[in-house]
Amino acid sequence: PWFGNYTLTANIAAKSTQEWNSQKGFEPITKFCGTIDGKRYKIKNLYIQRTDMDNVGVVSYLCPGGKVTMLILENCHISGSCKVGGLVGKNVRGTIDNCKVTDGEIKGEVYVGGLIGQSNGGSIVKSIVSGTIEGYDTVGGVLGQNIDTSITACGTSAQIKGDINLGGFVGLHSSGTISECYAKGTINEPGSQFVGGFVGNNAGHIINCYSTSRVTAYANTGGFS
Repeated sequence: PWFGNYTLTANIAAKSTQEWNSQKGFEPITKFCGTIDGKRYKIKNLYIQRTDMDNVGVVSYLCPGGKVTMLILENCHISGSCKVGGLVGKNVRGTIDNCKVTDGEIKGEVYVGGLIGQSNGGSIVKSIVSGTIEGYDTVGGVLGQNIDTSITACGTSAQIKGDINLGGFVGLHSSGTISECYAKGTINEPGSQFVGGFVGNNAGHIINCYSTSRVTAYANTGGFS
């Protein structure tokens, strides 16, 4: 059930999901308020191709009290429309702890992140992202948009592609606190604007974070913000 507690006991080879549901791949868990403990096991080669759908990720919508811990997505291919993330499409006061998205390919239109598309409250701790994150507006290595989420000790080396509000770590940091985090990726989008090595557009708090991201953009550009 959507409020259950689940534990992985082995790695999962998910390449066959490419053929599921008329090539749309794995169907995201639409609403989840329970716990998933990955025990550091991997889900490998997961496919989700839902370009006409919002809130796309392994978990579509993580509810208040929901928690995902120690889960690794390796070489995932995930596409959606709005609020697209490798692990979670939209997080509302849930918790992500010690998770990884490695060599991921995450694509969407708006609010696109390697880990979470849009996060509203809750916490993200000790989680890492690598791969390519692509969208049009509000795109970031770890998350597209942050609204009042506490984010601590996370990092990314992802490549970011898009047009506006692009950040190595987060595209749009509307509110909340990000601390002890880093971005080490690449943003090479000569026509883009509101672009930063760490955050594209910032209105929140950032403490003890750094960026070594390589950034090329058109306007409103900074090495950090």
